[in-house]
Amino acid sequence: MGKSLLKGCIFGGIIVFAWMIVSWTVLPWHCWSLKGIENQSAVSEALVNNTSEDGIYVIPSFCGAEWDEMGEKVAEMEKGPFVFMSLKRYGHGPNTGTFVISFIFQLIGALGITFLILKTKGLNYFSKVGLVTLIGFLIGFLGELPYWNWWGFSFGFVFVELLDMVIAWFLAGLVIAAVAKE
Repeated sequence: MGKSLLKGCIFGGIIVFAWMIVSWTVLPWHCWSLKGIENQSAVSEALVNNTSEDGIYVIPSFCGAEWDEMGEKVAEMEKGPFVFMSLKRYGHGPNTGTFVISFIFQLIGALGITFLILKTKGLNYFSKVGLVTLIGFLIGFLGELPYWNWWGFSFGFVFVELLDMVIAWFLAGLVIAAVAKE
């Protein structure tokens, strides 16, 4: 089990990591749902001037509101605008550290999925691929769709994220299923 687990972890992690790089840098589909803001300089300045630290911000803010104020907050949310954003006041971009961390995440995911595949008995190659793909779907479904439901992320954005997970883990599943020997 040890060699199979290690192979599935390494090869699966590499495949998922490589797919994500291709998906974000070569394919145009992520940009279909990411919108730009007009007068970006003024909005950026307003954000920096009206926040004190990096973090997740919500407009209208309801955290810290008393229970009897929640009806008013819900009305503000329904009226709009509603904003849910991640703010990095002094910039953030892809660098060596973010790529290394992402790769580690994919290795851990591939390790866990390979472990699960090795615990199954009697599955043929295609059933193993299907199970890994199903796990990828569940990762995307449970990980992304709540953002659409609760925070108003565009369906296009979460759908592409879901597809990324399905495709990435299908591709990894082709290899994990081959190396995961009982």
